[in-house]
Amino acid sequence: MADSQHFSYEGNVHINEVRDPPPVDVKIQEVEFLNPARITVKSGNDTRSFMVSVDIINRKVYDSKGNLFLSDEVFEFLDAVNSLPEDFFEAPQEVREKAQDAAQERDRIKKDILGENNE
Repeated sequence: MADSQHFSYEGNVHINEVRDPPPVDVKIQEVEFLNPARITVKSGNDTRSFMVSVDIINRKVYDSKGNLFLSDEVFEFLDAVNSLPEDFFEAPQEVREKAQDAAQERDRIKKDILGENNE
């Protein structure tokens, strides 16, 4: 699977309270999209189920108290059972050929309009 990328988003947000104080600048530190999940864990002869929150974007798993909980193991399992082919998002050959034809047509029209020497 492709290496995960992490993005930081910054913005200025003005919060107005009832008393209408001066605006406060807010900087978002992190965004987590938590999805509830039940995982079943087997250790030796003992099998237990846990309710957890899964942050798919950041590849983290939290227990009910907000502590990290078996994140690497959960995502190794998910990667194994939900693996996508490397070319999953690649366009079919027919679409790639049409795009190449369109690019050549664009270049031809550009040369006709601007002249042969201008690019």
